[in-house]
Amino acid sequence: MKELEIIIKQDFGMWRMSVKCEANLSNTGIIKMLFGCLQTDGVVIRSGMLSTNIMKLISVQTELLSYSL
Repeated sequence: MKELEIIIKQDFGMWRMSVKCEANLSNTGIIKMLFGCLQTDGVVIRSGMLSTNIMKLISVQTELLSYSL
């Protein structure tokens, strides 16, 4: 995944993960599989999730980073 940006922060007692990466067919499939939905403008893909469990988000982050290798 090129231009992968992952942000995890706490927001009103919930943990929020925001992801942004280059839009291409491979990245679209990965993001849909992990997050279920996405937004794209044809150049950049954006998606995210909320959770009360930080470990769930770290697990998703680890999986995303494994695709970047």
